[in-house]
Amino acid sequence: MSASALVALDERLVELGGPIYAANCASCHGTNGEGTADWRVRAEDGSLPPPPHDATGHTWDHADGLLYRAIRDGCDSYSVGTTPCNMPRFGIRLTDEQIRAVIEFMRTWWGPDERAFQQEVTKSDPFP
Repeated sequence: MSASALVALDERLVELGGPIYAANCASCHGTNGEGTADWRVRAEDGSLPPPPHDATGHTWDHADGLLYRAIRDGCDSYSVGTTPCNMPRFGIRLTDEQIRAVIEFMRTWWGPDERAFQQEVTKSDPFP
């Protein structure tokens, strides 16, 4: 997919998502989506630290549906073998639109290649 085929970001959602991300996500995933230092190194309990949401991480590797469920349901939405998970459920405090806005805001940190890849994988698992 070429950069010209990218769906434009929804600026309204980006503006809505920035403050929501700052209030709910930045304390773990970083103010600029940079994640935790050594995010690939397991903690003592076997969990993985919060990953980056910028292009250096793997958030862009996942479809909108999976990202939505991960934010809404936290650890209840996915399992990685026996790896403990510390992601809380944000669906108890954020609306569907707010969760979508956070995802749209995170896209501002991805380059055209990451956005193109993510747009393609989302075809098989779009927003619910």
